[in-house]
Amino acid sequence: INDKIEAVLTKALINPTEFVDMLREVVVLEQPGAALIIASKAADKKDEAMDKEDESSLFIGLFTETETVNASTSGTVRSTTRALKSGTPNAARSSAHASAKPKAPSSKPKSKNDRLDATIAKKIGRDDWQTARELFFEGIKTSSLETARDTLLIASMQKDDLKLLKEVLGASVGKGASGDQFQINEDGRTVELAACEHRGFTCDLCDVSPIIGLRYRSIRDFDFDVCQNCWSQKSQRQIKKYAPFVLGISVNCMRFMEGDSLLTVAVGVGACRIVEWLLCAFGLDPFAPTVYGCSAVEFCNKVGGKQRDRMQQLMTQYKPRSNTAALPARTSAKPKALSSNPNGSFAITSFDQFELDEYEFHRAVYESEGDLEKFEELLEMVDDDEEALNSMMKVDVVHKGRPQRIRVQPQVLASYLGYVEIAEYFFEHMPALYPEERKGKTLSRARTVAAGDAAAA
Repeated sequence: INDKIEAVLTKALINPTEFVDMLREVVVLEQPGAALIIASKAADKKDEAMDKEDESSLFIGLFTETETVNASTSGTVRSTTRALKSGTPNAARSSAHASAKPKAPSSKPKSKNDRLDATIAKKIGRDDWQTARELFFEGIKTSSLETARDTLLIASMQKDDLKLLKEVLGASVGKGASGDQFQINEDGRTVELAACEHRGFTCDLCDVSPIIGLRYRSIRDFDFDVCQNCWSQKSQRQIKKYAPFVLGISVNCMRFMEGDSLLTVAVGVGACRIVEWLLCAFGLDPFAPTVYGCSAVEFCNKVGGKQRDRMQQLMTQYKPRSNTAALPARTSAKPKALSSNPNGSFAITSFDQFELDEYEFHRAVYESEGDLEKFEELLEMVDDDEEALNSMMKVDVVHKGRPQRIRVQPQVLASYLGYVEIAEYFFEHMPALYPEERKGKTLSRARTVAAGDAAAA
């Protein structure tokens, strides 16, 4: 389907008006993020066919003259942005659009700014990231480079490259004719969530319409919405019946830039790290229970199963944290040997990082790095749940020279890591703990590992 859409869009590029109209239909059929990516590829193909100039001549006097951005076909992605901004697209093509005849390509030559945009897009298409970045960061000093900017933003989201996304946004703020599009308010939001009006949504408990402020949406029943006032009365049976809930955020409520939402596109391509960062930038804790999964539900017309799975693996439910900007990065990579003495009597060799995210007490033990004070701070962000406290996580260990896969409670994990004080803390301060092994055995192992680590160090 995407190949067919791409072919049609490529043909339509000779008529920008027709291209935008057709793209609106694509947004209905596909995700907004996919539409942007398809349009980007179509622009690359057309530039590849038309631009035969020697690249070396492109840069002669490029940064010595100031030129107005030429709204030609090389501005494809910006046209896409305007199309997404214009509102809900129509599902059917108008008769006027159906009868429209393609116009001949404009004979007006490309400006240096447009040619640089096209060259950067080519470099990205050839995976020459270093050259593309150098050209962009040099050119943005004197030109807006809107197309190149959007192409780099889309490419960074396709690669889930948060560092590149931040660099492009940082270079774009206040630069060029449209630099103010990237200006972010001090609170991180262009629209206050507290004042957001959710048109077309009615609270199913008090019948207020439209819902003003925060809107809570049931995952169990997508047609069940609750306003902030009713949500504060969480003891109501009606709310519990439809749990769990996510924070219902309308697409037009959170605009990171004029024309389209970076968050929408990031979700559309499954850029987990960028989604997490954007949510934090908007003042939201992506690990709060109300936000868990909201991106997969709210920000795209359709989200595929793989993207949803990736989001859910990343966005694990935790209590809201005081400093969301400092949230630890998630990774699927297995850590190296967790004991500095991997050849000792006891050594954890690896575990699944995603599985660790599901066990709050185990994660607190691991992130404490053996510091009791830090461990106590981490416990403040963990639900006081007896079942979670006594849960057992799979780890790979080496015991007496033999590899084994075992399940351990959090205090036993602490003992395998050599965290003696933390292992003792579980026995002394957590009466709800039902230990899987005797206290003496756990503490003895912890001291043995700690002594071995000290000797190895």
